[in-house]
Amino acid sequence: VTNTGSGTISSYSVQKSGKLTLAQGIAATSGAGPVDAAISADGRGLFVLNAGSNSITSFSISRDGALTATGSVTGLPAGSNGLAAN
Repeated sequence: VTNTGSGTISSYSVQKSGKLTLAQGIAATSGAGPVDAAISADGRGLFVLNAGSNSITSFSISRDGALTATGSVTGLPAGSNGLAAN
């Protein structure tokens, strides 16, 4: 989950029943104003759209759900919104 005000990402675990449980309140720090996130089709990558810095930050997702920043792309047009990953 993106936390726009703090520029962070929270992670949750999904129980077999479908119940969500907070795993980490701050799993990672993204760019300024993260507003959207998408997980890659293989489940190993997370991409976060940062509206405050007009950028996308990428993370690898480890088996235990930990996030590691792997890069960023800047120069998106101001006002960009929505994100899809394949």
